Amino acid sequence: MSYFLRMLLLGQLIMPYIIVVLVIQALLRPFFRRQIRTMSSWTLGTVARYLFWVSGTKVHVKGLENIPKEGCVFMANHQSSLDILLIYGYLKTPMAMIAKKALAHVILVGSWMKSLGCYLIDTKDPAQAMKLFQKAVRILKEENYSVLIYPEGTRSRRAEMLPLKPGSMRLPLMAHCPIVPISISGSWKLMYGHKLLMPKHVDIVVHPPISTEHCTKDEQVQLLQRVDTTIKSGLTRENQEYYLN
Repeated sequence: MSYFLRMLLLGQLIMPYIIVVLVIQALLRPFFRRQIRTMSSWTLGTVARYLFWVSGTKVHVKGLENIPKEGCVFMANHQSSLDILLIYGYLKTPMAMIAKKALAHVILVGSWMKSLGCYLIDTKDPAQAMKLFQKAVRILKEENYSVLIYPEGTRSRRAEMLPLKPGSMRLPLMAHCPIVPISISGSWKLMYGHKLLMPKHVDIVVHPPISTEHCTKDEQVQLLQRVDTTIKSGLTRENQEYYLN
């Protein structure tokens, strides 16, 4: 099917579906918080997979068996804004996300993030951030509802990773829950490449969980280095070479 025909189908089918779902979620969210979280995650994943199909993007996922049944903190490298759709679309696991408070004001995005139970942090207000971390810890332990963090703190917009922020270790250390590193290769070219309409390929690797059960604050640096090394080990050389040619 041609690219333009797929785009036509996207406009005809997806946008009305998104609007209806967002309205339903907003109306029911105050009464059915947990059910709406699950519904929001499933619908976002469905929309995401359709969007990548429309764009001709081939997504290869490895290591889904490493996702634990209990609540955990997923930590992924962040090449582009589309990483969010890739995670929800192909991990197929309900989770909240830690993000900047400014996203709450973005049309469609803000409403969906509220339905997912995301933690929108004001980076200029440490007290507010700590309250949200405490809330995330409680929900992780009581409801096994996982959290997604991008430890680089922002998009790298290229194949290479940025240094990980030490503060990204705070939540898993507070919750003493496992960290599941995720490597995403190639998503930067979906938004910043010079051949946007050409066939594309993205690799996602889900690594085995890293335990934080006996980690202390003094071991934060070693834990950060281990997560950094693990994520980098899953970045596919073939994927990068494909785009750089």
